Amino acid sequence: MKIDDVRKAFAMPATSPAFPPGPYRFVQREFVIITYRTDMDALRAVVPEPLEVTQPLVKYEFIRMPDSTGFGDYTESGQVIPHVDGTPRICELVRYHMVDIDLKGAWTGPAALELHPHALAPVAALPVREVVSAMHYIADMTLQLGTVELDYLA
Repeated sequence: MKIDDVRKAFAMPATSPAFPPGPYRFVQREFVIITYRTDMDALRAVVPEPLEVTQPLVKYEFIRMPDSTGFGDYTESGQVIPHVDGTPRICELVRYHMVDIDLKGAWTGPAALELHPHALAPVAALPVREVVSAMHYIADMTLQLGTVELDYLA
């Protein structure tokens, strides 16, 4: 493999990436989004600058997939990839957008949310004080490639 081939790789291993290059199309994707009020100090402790916390609200997004269940937020996230010595090599605030959305169905109603401590996904650090709203929807959509909003190491 030539150096230029390695530079063109979008994932590792370069000869057999675990996923295709984006953007990514999702069909019949099901979401449940529960918005809840949490502790303002706890929220400020995990939201990176320059993002501002004006209300103690969290949107907990629950995703059902054929092989797993998870949660996430596809709007902004701090991405840190370490160097071999453990220091940050890439540390970016990244924005992602969903486009070409074909909404198949959407429902609202009452909800409850119970969060459990987890070493790799510390969602329980943002305690549920009050559920504000809940929405369940199914849609076809495309997750575009992200854009770097802030490079913390630049």
